[in-house]
Amino acid sequence: MANKHLPIQFFEKRKDFDDRTTEGGGASTIPNWVLTGDQLIAKSDVLSNSVNELTDVFHMRKQQEKRLPMVVCTTLNEKAIAKSHRGEITSLYTDSRGSNVVGFAGDRCLLTMISDEEVLQRIGGTVSDIETHAKLISAITDIEPFYPAIDLYDENTKYYKVRLINYNNYDLNCATKIIFEQQCAEAGISITQKTKFTQDITIYRVCIDSAEKLSLLEECEGIYTVEKMLPISVTLDALSTTKILSPKSPVVGESYPVVGVLDTGIEDNAYLQNWKTHSSFTSYPNQYRDPSHGSFVSGIIEYGDELNDFSYTMLPGVQLFDATVYPDESKEAIYVDDLIEHIREAVQRNNHIKVWNLSLGTNNEASLDDFSDFGMALDNIQDENQVLIIKSAGNCKNFLRQLPKSRIAQSADSVRSIVVGSLAHAKNSNDYAEIDAPSPFTRVGPGPGSIVKPDLVFYGGNAGVSNGSLSRTGLKSFAPNGDIVSNVGTSFSTPWVTRMAAELIHLVNGEFDPLLIRALLIHNAKYPANCEMSMTDKVTQMGFGMPSCVQEMLYNSEDE
Repeated sequence: MANKHLPIQFFEKRKDFDDRTTEGGGASTIPNWVLTGDQLIAKSDVLSNSVNELTDVFHMRKQQEKRLPMVVCTTLNEKAIAKSHRGEITSLYTDSRGSNVVGFAGDRCLLTMISDEEVLQRIGGTVSDIETHAKLISAITDIEPFYPAIDLYDENTKYYKVRLINYNNYDLNCATKIIFEQQCAEAGISITQKTKFTQDITIYRVCIDSAEKLSLLEECEGIYTVEKMLPISVTLDALSTTKILSPKSPVVGESYPVVGVLDTGIEDNAYLQNWKTHSSFTSYPNQYRDPSHGSFVSGIIEYGDELNDFSYTMLPGVQLFDATVYPDESKEAIYVDDLIEHIREAVQRNNHIKVWNLSLGTNNEASLDDFSDFGMALDNIQDENQVLIIKSAGNCKNFLRQLPKSRIAQSADSVRSIVVGSLAHAKNSNDYAEIDAPSPFTRVGPGPGSIVKPDLVFYGGNAGVSNGSLSRTGLKSFAPNGDIVSNVGTSFSTPWVTRMAAELIHLVNGEFDPLLIRALLIHNAKYPANCEMSMTDKVTQMGFGMPSCVQEMLYNSEDE
C-alpha cells in the first residue's frame, strides 16, 4: 500500500487495428444434430400436425373475434439456440409488415405473433420439405399456441400481478392495455394499480377475491403471466454493543460525493444528521416510517470503517440523500409495484445523484431463464436516468435446515446494477462460515442466462445455530437513536460497495460513466487468499470477488 502513489492511467483501443479485427461467426459445416432418414421424416410429420393444430386455433380465434394477434411458442432444440441457427426460424414468421418476433420465454421458447393465415401456410410447407429444410426441421422441438402462466387461486392472496405481452409494437401495446382494462371492467375485476416497470412493460395489480374471478382473468387477451402478489418485507434484528464512537462532521467548503439511499429513511441522530443533504424524498408521511433499516445501512456507508475496524475508503465522508421508498410494515403493506414506482420517482427527481444504494428486494428466487420484472425495471430506471444502483443479492435461511443456499432474489437479476453478496468477517463458536468465506445466508448465482450474479461480495456478517435458535455475528452500525448495534445480511454488505463507487466517481472527477465504475470495482476485486473452492464455485458464490480498498483501485506502484 505505501508505494501506491501513482495515479492509474486510461488507455483505449488502437483505432487503426483493433476496430478491424474479424468478428466471430458460425461454421459452414452441417451440425451433427441435424436429423436424417426416418428420424427426419417423423419430426417433419410431428411439426406438420402442430401447424395444423395452430391453424385450427387461428380460425377459432377469428370466430371469437379476438382483437390481438395469436402468439406462438416455437421451442428450439437446445443445440440450436445460437444466433446463427435462429435466423432461418425467425424468418418463417415474417410477413409483409416485417419481423413478428416478440421475444424469448426462457432460453429455448421463441415467441412470435401471427396475424395472417398465409404465414401458417408457409410454415406448414416449410416443415414438410425435408429435402430443403432438414436443418430447420431438426432445430425445432415443438410449435404450439402460447398460453400465459397463471398461478392457482389462493383464498389467502388478495392481489395478483398481471404482465401483458410485449408485442414490440407501440400501437399493439397500447391496444393491449386498452383491451385488458376493458375486459377487466366487463368482468368486474378491480385494477388497483398499474406501474411502469420498463419502457415496454406495465404491470397491473388486480384484486381477485374468488376462483371465478381468476377464471375470468384467464380469458382476457394479451396476458403474459398472472402471479400472486405478496407484500415484501425487510427486517433489522439489533444487538446492543458497548463500542464508543465520536460523531464526525463535514468540513465547510469541502466537496463530498453524494449517495442516494433508497430505503426506509435515515434518522436525524448525532452521527448521521450532519451528513444528510438538505433535500430529501419520501413516499410516506412520518407516522408511516420506521428508519431502523435505512439508518443502519446509512451508518455503514458513513462510518463502516470506523465502526468495524476496517480501512477500505479514502475520503472522510460522503453526503447521504434520504430517499424513503419503504414504509413501516406494521402500519402499511408494500408490494413490488409500489416499490418500483417509489424508486423510479426518487431517482427521476434527483438524477444528478449518480450512485444509489438499494438494500431492499424480494424473497423470491430469480429464474434461470427469464429476467424478473423487478430486475428489468431497475435496468430501465438506470438507463433512463444514467445512474448506477448498487443492489443486495438477498438473504436466505436454508442453512438453518442444512440445505444449499438459494440463488439470487428477483430484483438482484438486474443486469445494470452491481449486485453484492456477503462474506463472513468474523467467526464465533456457533457460526457456520469460516472468516472470508461466503456467509451462510448469502444468496448465490448464477443469474438468468448464466450471467454472473452477484457481481461482487463484501463483509456482511456470519450466522449459525445455538440451542436450536439462529445466532448472528454481525457488523456494527446505528439504531435510529444513535445506539451502536449489530446485524447481518447482504443489506449490509452492499453499502460498503456503494461507498466505494461514490468515492471512485468523485475522485476520478470526469464525466460519469457507470461502466467505468463497474470496471474499476471488478478489475480490482479478488477472491480471499485462503479460499480453496474450485473456480466454478468461486464465481457462483462470490461473483468476481471482493473489491480492494479505493486507494488500491486509483493508485499504482512504479511497476504497474
